[in-house]
Amino acid sequence: MRIQVKTTISIIILCLLCSCVNGNSPAEQPAEIKGMSNRLDVNHLKVEQTPELEEFATKTKGYLGEIQDELTQLGHLLETGDKHAAVSLNESLIKKSKQWDQQHAPELFSDLQNLHHSYYVTLQELQDALNQNDVNDQQLHYGYSVLTIRLFSVEFQSLIEQYGIKAPKS
Repeated sequence: MRIQVKTTISIIILCLLCSCVNGNSPAEQPAEIKGMSNRLDVNHLKVEQTPELEEFATKTKGYLGEIQDELTQLGHLLETGDKHAAVSLNESLIKKSKQWDQQHAPELFSDLQNLHHSYYVTLQELQDALNQNDVNDQQLHYGYSVLTIRLFSVEFQSLIEQYGIKAPKS
Protein backbone atom coordinates (compact mmCIF):
# COMPACT_ATOMS: atom_id res chain seq x y z
CA MET A 1 0.00 0.00 0.00
CA ARG A 2 2.80 2.38 0.95
CA ILE A 3 4.59 1.79 -2.34
CA GLN A 4 1.39 2.53 -4.30
CA VAL A 5 0.94 5.87 -2.49
CA LYS A 6 4.57 6.85 -3.11
CA THR A 7 4.30 5.82 -6.74
CA THR A 8 1.05 7.73 -7.22
CA ILE A 9 2.51 10.87 -5.59
CA SER A 10 5.65 10.54 -7.70
CA ILE A 11 3.61 10.24 -10.88
CA ILE A 12 1.52 13.29 -9.97
CA ILE A 13 4.63 15.37 -9.21
CA LEU A 14 6.28 14.20 -12.41
CA CYS A 15 3.21 15.16 -14.44
CA LEU A 16 3.11 18.59 -12.84
CA LEU A 17 6.78 19.21 -13.48
CA CYS A 18 6.63 18.05 -17.09
CA SER A 19 3.40 19.74 -18.12
CA CYS A 20 3.50 22.97 -20.11
CA VAL A 21 1.65 26.12 -19.14
CA ASN A 22 -1.85 26.14 -20.58
CA GLY A 23 -1.01 22.99 -22.54
CA ASN A 24 1.22 24.92 -24.99
CA SER A 25 4.82 24.12 -25.68
CA PRO A 26 7.19 27.10 -25.77
CA ALA A 27 7.16 27.01 -29.57
CA GLU A 28 3.37 27.33 -29.56
CA GLN A 29 3.18 30.38 -27.27
CA PRO A 30 1.26 33.38 -28.64
CA ALA A 31 3.34 36.08 -30.31
CA GLU A 32 2.48 38.60 -27.57
CA ILE A 33 4.08 36.40 -24.91
CA LYS A 34 7.14 35.78 -27.06
CA GLY A 35 7.47 39.54 -27.62
CA MET A 36 7.46 40.22 -23.90
CA SER A 37 10.60 38.20 -23.37
CA ASN A 38 12.62 39.63 -26.24
CA ARG A 39 15.87 40.56 -24.52
CA LEU A 40 17.13 42.47 -27.55
CA ASP A 41 14.76 45.39 -26.99
CA VAL A 42 14.88 45.60 -23.20
CA ASN A 43 16.63 48.62 -21.70
CA HIS A 44 18.17 49.82 -24.95
CA LEU A 45 17.52 53.49 -25.51
CA LYS A 46 18.84 55.24 -28.55
CA VAL A 47 20.11 58.79 -28.43
CA GLU A 48 21.07 60.93 -31.35
CA GLN A 49 24.71 60.34 -32.21
CA THR A 50 26.20 63.82 -31.98
CA PRO A 51 29.80 64.74 -32.79
CA GLU A 52 30.22 65.73 -29.13
CA LEU A 53 29.12 62.30 -27.86
CA GLU A 54 31.22 60.51 -30.45
CA GLU A 55 34.32 62.57 -29.66
CA PHE A 56 33.94 62.08 -25.92
CA ALA A 57 33.37 58.33 -26.30
CA THR A 58 36.36 58.00 -28.64
CA LYS A 59 38.68 59.94 -26.33
CA THR A 60 37.51 58.03 -23.27
CA LYS A 61 37.92 54.67 -24.99
CA GLY A 62 41.49 55.59 -26.02
CA TYR A 63 42.27 56.92 -22.55
CA LEU A 64 41.06 53.71 -20.90
CA GLY A 65 43.12 51.53 -23.22
CA GLU A 66 46.24 53.56 -22.54
CA ILE A 67 45.97 53.80 -18.76
CA GLN A 68 44.95 50.18 -18.24
CA ASP A 69 48.19 49.07 -19.88
CA GLU A 70 50.14 51.55 -17.77
CA LEU A 71 48.41 50.42 -14.57
CA THR A 72 49.43 46.85 -15.33
CA GLN A 73 53.00 48.03 -15.85
CA LEU A 74 52.81 49.98 -12.57
CA GLY A 75 51.75 46.82 -10.77
CA HIS A 76 54.82 45.01 -12.07
CA LEU A 77 57.05 47.88 -10.97
CA LEU A 78 55.57 47.76 -7.47
CA GLU A 79 56.09 43.99 -7.31
CA THR A 80 59.74 44.28 -8.32
CA GLY A 81 60.37 47.23 -5.98
CA ASP A 82 61.46 49.67 -8.71
CA LYS A 83 60.37 52.74 -6.76
CA HIS A 84 61.87 55.35 -9.08
CA ALA A 85 60.11 53.98 -12.17
CA ALA A 86 56.87 53.46 -10.20
CA VAL A 87 56.88 57.08 -8.98
CA SER A 88 57.50 58.34 -12.51
CA LEU A 89 54.76 56.20 -14.05
CA ASN A 90 52.28 57.08 -11.29
CA GLU A 91 52.99 60.80 -11.82
CA SER A 92 52.28 60.28 -15.52
CA LEU A 93 48.97 58.57 -14.69
CA ILE A 94 48.03 61.46 -12.38
CA LYS A 95 48.81 63.96 -15.14
CA LYS A 96 46.67 62.03 -17.66
CA SER A 97 43.90 61.81 -15.09
CA LYS A 98 43.93 65.59 -14.64
CA GLN A 99 43.81 66.05 -18.41
CA TRP A 100 40.82 63.73 -18.73
CA ASP A 101 39.05 65.64 -15.93
CA GLN A 102 39.50 68.91 -17.79
CA GLN A 103 37.47 67.86 -20.80
CA HIS A 104 33.77 68.60 -20.80
CA ALA A 105 31.66 65.50 -20.31
CA PRO A 106 28.30 65.52 -22.12
CA GLU A 107 25.28 65.26 -19.81
CA LEU A 108 24.86 61.58 -20.64
CA PHE A 109 28.31 60.86 -19.15
CA SER A 110 28.18 63.26 -16.21
CA ASP A 111 28.15 60.48 -13.60
CA LEU A 112 31.48 59.19 -14.91
CA GLN A 113 33.16 62.28 -13.46
CA ASN A 114 32.60 61.04 -9.88
CA LEU A 115 34.01 57.60 -10.62
CA HIS A 116 36.99 59.13 -12.33
CA HIS A 117 37.61 61.47 -9.42
CA SER A 118 37.79 58.41 -7.14
CA TYR A 119 40.44 56.97 -9.43
CA TYR A 120 42.38 60.25 -9.30
CA VAL A 121 42.27 60.27 -5.48
CA THR A 122 43.58 56.68 -5.32
CA LEU A 123 46.50 57.66 -7.56
CA GLN A 124 47.33 60.57 -5.25
CA GLU A 125 47.17 58.25 -2.24
CA LEU A 126 49.46 55.81 -4.05
CA GLN A 127 51.89 58.65 -4.70
CA ASP A 128 51.93 59.47 -0.97
CA ALA A 129 52.57 55.79 -0.15
CA LEU A 130 55.43 55.70 -2.68
CA ASN A 131 56.96 58.83 -1.16
CA GLN A 132 56.74 57.31 2.33
CA ASN A 133 58.13 53.92 1.24
CA ASP A 134 55.08 52.16 2.71
CA VAL A 135 54.87 48.93 0.72
CA ASN A 136 51.56 47.83 2.28
CA ASP A 137 49.88 51.15 1.46
CA GLN A 138 51.39 51.03 -2.03
CA GLN A 139 49.72 47.69 -2.71
CA LEU A 140 46.47 48.83 -1.10
CA HIS A 141 46.19 52.05 -3.11
CA TYR A 142 47.35 50.36 -6.30
CA GLY A 143 44.53 47.83 -5.83
CA TYR A 144 42.04 50.65 -5.28
CA SER A 145 43.29 52.39 -8.43
CA VAL A 146 42.78 49.26 -10.50
CA LEU A 147 39.35 48.68 -8.97
CA THR A 148 38.10 52.22 -9.52
CA ILE A 149 39.28 52.39 -13.13
CA ARG A 150 37.60 49.03 -13.79
CA LEU A 151 34.36 50.38 -12.33
CA PHE A 152 34.76 53.48 -14.49
CA SER A 153 35.37 51.32 -17.57
CA VAL A 154 32.36 49.09 -16.88
CA GLU A 155 30.10 52.12 -16.37
CA PHE A 156 31.42 53.73 -19.56
CA GLN A 157 30.82 50.53 -21.58
CA SER A 158 27.37 50.19 -20.07
CA LEU A 159 26.44 53.73 -21.09
CA ILE A 160 27.66 53.46 -24.67
CA GLU A 161 25.88 50.12 -25.10
CA GLN A 162 22.69 51.31 -23.41
CA TYR A 163 22.42 54.39 -25.57
CA GLY A 164 23.89 52.94 -28.77
CA ILE A 165 26.81 55.37 -28.90
CA LYS A 166 29.58 54.46 -31.32
CA ALA A 167 33.16 55.11 -30.32
CA PRO A 168 35.13 54.69 -33.58
CA LYS A 169 38.81 53.94 -33.39
CA SER A 170 40.85 57.09 -33.41
